[in-house]
Amino acid sequence: MRPPTCSETPTAAQITGMLSADASAGAVRDREHTGHGRYIATSER
Repeated sequence: MRPPTCSETPTAAQITGMLSADASAGAVRDREHTGHGRYIATSER
């Protein structure tokens, strides 16, 4: 999973939708592990 670029930074609405969709795929765990979430840092949820 490569880090996001500025142009790929999602909006809050996109983040909300992606977090919901990603949770079942283990993406939340991924972001917690890397500390550099593709969508949002876990500490900001």
